[in-house]
Amino acid sequence: MYPSLDRKEKVGLVSEQADLELRLKDDLENVGKGWEPLVRAAYNISILFGAEIIQVKEKFGFLRIYTRDRNPAMESFLGHLENLSGQICEYCGSGEGVIRDGKYWLKSLCPPCHVIKRTREEQTAEEAKAYKKTDKLL
Repeated sequence: MYPSLDRKEKVGLVSEQADLELRLKDDLENVGKGWEPLVRAAYNISILFGAEIIQVKEKFGFLRIYTRDRNPAMESFLGHLENLSGQICEYCGSGEGVIRDGKYWLKSLCPPCHVIKRTREEQTAEEAKAYKKTDKLL
């Protein structure tokens, strides 16, 4: 695998790779599945430029990527990914008619995912009202 490295160096490389994979897995949990290719691309770019990704999150309906040691070329690539995220559904990855909407938390969603999100919110609101009514009866 790494023929010119001694055992200690090989263990160090494997350990770094395992750590990187764990951080990637954690960051993928912070955003919807539709943005997974963008997050993976950000990690690949950071490896190419030798920078470390500190945090990946959704903010105001866009992907946000925070790193150490950014340089202008890397900044350009990551900025492009962040802007592109506003045109891709966070839930399913579709680029068709993406809407940025939300009362308290903005999400970039395609029309079908937007309908599903609204339906869930309405159901949750109805359940909360029903719970309040039964709570008053007790």
